[in-house]
Amino acid sequence: MTDRDQSYFELYDIVKDPLEKENSAEQEPAVVAELHDSITSWIETLPSGPTGDVFSSL
Repeated sequence: MTDRDQSYFELYDIVKDPLEKENSAEQEPAVVAELHDSITSWIETLPSGPTGDVFSSL
């Protein structure tokens, strides 16, 4: 989990910590770096703004 500008990360072991009480991001910097790179790559594929007709006709 990260915030909008990716300045803060949270990383949880859902099996060992299902209540997400122990943020293990500091103990797993390689995992955080990999996730950061993946998120950054995904964000770069998104359009800079809405494209086409974005309003519902309902």
